[in-house]
Amino acid sequence: MTADWHPLSLPSPARGRYALLVLVLVLAGAFGGNSVAAQLEAGPWLQAYARCAPLLGKAADFPAFVDCMSMMERRRLLFMLSGAVLVLALGLILMALLPCLLARRAGPLRAASTDWQTRAAALAAEGGLRRAPRVVFGNWRLSEAFTVRLPTGLRIVLPHGAKRLPMAESDALLRHELAHIAAGDVTLVWLTRGVWWAVTPVLLAAPLIVYGRSFLTALGGPLPMTIGDAASSLIFMMLIPYWGTYLARVAFLLAVAGLLALSVLRSREHEADLRAVRFVGTDGLGALLRRAVPGRSTRLILTAWSRVRALHPGPERRIAVLHAPGSALGLRPVDALAAGLLAAMTLGALSHVFINSRLALLGVAANRLVETPAALLLAVAWGTAVWRAAFAAAADGRPLRFRAALFALGTGLVIGSAAQIWDVHLALSNTYNRPAMLLFVPLLVMGAGGVVIALARWCATRRAGRPLRRAERVLAGVVTAAVFVGGFWSGAGIGLLRTVGSLGTGPDPLYRAVVISALSRFTIANAAAALTCMALAVGLMVLRKPDRPAVRDAGRTALLCLASATTASALRWATHGPLDSLAIHQAERDAWAAVAAGLAVLVVLVACRGSAALGAVMIAAPPTIFVVAAACWLPHLGTWTRPVGSALLYLNQPSSAFALIVLLLGLPLALLPRWRLRLVDGAGGLILLPLAGAVVAAALIALMLAAGELLLVPVL
Repeated sequence: MTADWHPLSLPSPARGRYALLVLVLVLAGAFGGNSVAAQLEAGPWLQAYARCAPLLGKAADFPAFVDCMSMMERRRLLFMLSGAVLVLALGLILMALLPCLLARRAGPLRAASTDWQTRAAALAAEGGLRRAPRVVFGNWRLSEAFTVRLPTGLRIVLPHGAKRLPMAESDALLRHELAHIAAGDVTLVWLTRGVWWAVTPVLLAAPLIVYGRSFLTALGGPLPMTIGDAASSLIFMMLIPYWGTYLARVAFLLAVAGLLALSVLRSREHEADLRAVRFVGTDGLGALLRRAVPGRSTRLILTAWSRVRALHPGPERRIAVLHAPGSALGLRPVDALAAGLLAAMTLGALSHVFINSRLALLGVAANRLVETPAALLLAVAWGTAVWRAAFAAAADGRPLRFRAALFALGTGLVIGSAAQIWDVHLALSNTYNRPAMLLFVPLLVMGAGGVVIALARWCATRRAGRPLRRAERVLAGVVTAAVFVGGFWSGAGIGLLRTVGSLGTGPDPLYRAVVISALSRFTIANAAAALTCMALAVGLMVLRKPDRPAVRDAGRTALLCLASATTASALRWATHGPLDSLAIHQAERDAWAAVAAGLAVLVVLVACRGSAALGAVMIAAPPTIFVVAAACWLPHLGTWTRPVGSALLYLNQPSSAFALIVLLLGLPLALLPRWRLRLVDGAGGLILLPLAGAVVAAALIALMLAAGELLLVPVL
């Protein structure tokens, strides 16, 4: 590992995981409120729908239909918001209450001696804490140390066995607990325990309302109600398919909450261990953990299930992480699965809020408002982990293992969208669980994940694991968010076009959906265009202090870009003519010529370096595309009636189309192995790379001409 790198030198993904836990609370509360609304408002909602449905007849006056249903949708939204607020309030109350209950169960708490307080104060100052917590001892039954925030302040609660530890081990114990305080999650961690107690009563509210109604009705009947009758009626109610699927959704939400809670608790312990030994070495904490390693007979008793449900990692695992910190910073499939599940569930929730209200009149903009929060959530919750894992792998000189996590991300998106937890038969349509959406949104988001991984690996390798500065971290976060926004917008755009049809004539509606999504003004993914521009900024993190090999690679890549751009521009100038019967078709062919130049850069670099080239492609291809777009725009400068608008179109269309292609290819490109052709490393690369770029660009331009109108947006 490099001398100036440490696992804590990059932002921790723990904050993102806590954000996911809060999101679980909000989603579960909204789901519970929606389910209660389905029971209490079913009659009025169906009456309103029967009254408004004729507006969707032959005239299909959708705005009038939305206005007609707006009152019922506002009432349903109020139930959802009430459920979310109630669960959040319960979570906050439990976050403050549970530490007090734990301290009471560990009590009576007795203040430690002056020596313990002095040592804790010195170690707190060493760790950068402004105020030292008080050290107390619990009762004789207490076996583990913990830290809580009580109304009287922070307390480190130690078992009496800590008094018999050697000085080095007791100091390591204090440093570990102080590390939790330095991480700032002493209070937040109780969300992992409180989420169960806050979510469960709200999720069970709907079936309890139905059962309570039937129970009260039976009590008022002529026959006496026995306990057996009450139990049998409850069993009968659970056999109804609606309530069976409802309980399955409840179990699904609780499983997601448990998955996240275990992930937070385990990663939190590893980070506290690494923070505790950052400046003092691993001897003290290693010796302390070895005391807790179970004997051979105990190991045989520990079953696989007990290890799975353990809240903290075992001592052997913690010792291994102390000696190889990078092993705890990899991309874990369970984290990617949880992030994908919650991002998809966020799509469903916001879809019900936006699409089923007056905001639906915004058209495609409403979909963008739904997709952007899910993309930003994924960027924060999983993108941070990608960058830290890439730098950890580069610093350790080991490969980054990401394939399982990338497929887990896609699996989570598919399951979260297909589960339809919001389907309570009391809402308008949700487009995100349609087959085309279930295919393209996960596919392009996985492609976006592959692009982010490639960018992070490329930056980490170029910097030899040296940590990012604060401004560079912000830049990396912005690029990651832009890539994921582009993935969601592009995938949903293709899926929506494939779902609604009206794709014109052509051999394949799916193919037409991709072409229209790439070039049409109606579905153009402006965020996908922005990501190619923002990805250029990643070069600043690498090229601020480039070494000699990086300068040589940059020179060869620049020649490749120049040759590809020159060839594509020259061939496009030579092919202007009768084919361009419409001005818009001329602009579209110009856009594909610029895309051909960018794809030539992609093909040549990937052929030379494998998956390691994807980061360089994101830096080198956009300038190539912009040069060709400008070269195609300038000859017509005197004929454009709106030169500024046409210039923006010429920049937006090819960059969006190229970004869409990269996102479609992001997954297979990321799965390629890494290699390097020595043939192009020397002086020969100055000739071979530009020559290859010119040949590939010419071949792609020829394919564009042969495709005819297949690459053009149909005029409907």
